[in-house]
Amino acid sequence: RRNSSMEEEVDISIVDDRFFSALDEAIQKEEKKLDKDHCKDDNPRMLPQKHTISPKSSPQITGLPDYLAPNLDIIFVGDNPGLKSAAQRKWFAHETNHFWPLLNESGFVNNLNSSKDSLVLQHGIGLTCLVSRATSGTSEVQDEEWKSGFLNLKYKLKHFRPKMICINGKGIWEKIHGKSCKIGFQEELRLEKDLSIPVYVIPSTSARVKSHTKADKLTCFLEMRRFL
Repeated sequence: RRNSSMEEEVDISIVDDRFFSALDEAIQKEEKKLDKDHCKDDNPRMLPQKHTISPKSSPQITGLPDYLAPNLDIIFVGDNPGLKSAAQRKWFAHETNHFWPLLNESGFVNNLNSSKDSLVLQHGIGLTCLVSRATSGTSEVQDEEWKSGFLNLKYKLKHFRPKMICINGKGIWEKIHGKSCKIGFQEELRLEKDLSIPVYVIPSTSARVKSHTKADKLTCFLEMRRFL
């Protein structure tokens, strides 16, 4: 496992410019294709959102920075930032969210919290969101935002190639795929002919989710850690 003794925060510029260029090029091709289809049938089509990975990657204000690097053990994929996290620019900043307690109690990290969120990279852990726009709840996010965010996510995964990803919230995975799913491992996400990544769906770590207890969520974290 990664060395956790370092004290300085990791520079999020680890997401290099070559990745930005490649992602922009791929999304531009997809936009041109969708624009061409739109002209054929006059039906509105979803266009992929531009990537928003760190403050230096785009002039627009985004909710949270991504913490990503090649070959991580796991990338946790959130839905979209809450208002408090976005205001502080810190991951899972609300004091009632279970994410940091679960990450510590399961042994992924030791004594980390939202104020030290960038240090997850030293433990082989990445953080990203499907939708960068901050809202007070996921109900405010439009369907096309989830779909374009998923396209964006796949480009990131092709580039960084983690051992697995964790989807933080059963509802967003169901919304993306249009069908219900169970908590736990899903069918692997195929990115290329010879590249697929294990996917684990957990109940949202938000304390507002009452269908699963914190103990239920801890069981999920422990199972993922055993897998790695």
